[in-house]
Amino acid sequence: MNLKRAIGLILILSSGVLSWSNFIFTGAVVGVSSSVSWLVVLMFIAGIVLVLTSKKTSLDILISNKAIERSSDDARVRGNMQRYINEIRMIAADPVNRPQEIQGEFHVSPRGHNPLRVAWHYNSNEGKLYIDDLLYHTNNKDYVDRWNRKVARREVTKATYASSGYQKFGA
Repeated sequence: MNLKRAIGLILILSSGVLSWSNFIFTGAVVGVSSSVSWLVVLMFIAGIVLVLTSKKTSLDILISNKAIERSSDDARVRGNMQRYINEIRMIAADPVNRPQEIQGEFHVSPRGHNPLRVAWHYNSNEGKLYIDDLLYHTNNKDYVDRWNRKVARREVTKATYASSGYQKFGA
């Protein structure tokens, strides 16, 4: 979180606490002098402005060499690259709240009736989103190459993809 955003949040919270404490102690915010009320309102507005104008910290998106290899070797993945790119963008927009299922060490998105899947993991401390693989259902239970079964048996882990290396994703 950047400093400007943090100060904005502190101002918003402080104005809320001051407003709430004045309400508790005086019975109503109206009972407080008008200069204090204006100060609380100005703190709140300044906080909102700071939060809205602060830039979000950038998120680095890295894609594994195995995913790149699959995108060039597998005709189904290659034919659906725009859909995969759109899903990666949606994951990057909000990796914490993006609909996902957990398989082993991986998040897999989207959930539901879409046959295409992106296997990924997110390191919030580093601000990095790792796209590990581009998958699709081959039948009702399995992903391509029986990926989900290999993950369940721990034959495929984050280390598997890390050993292949990652490149900066540029879509």
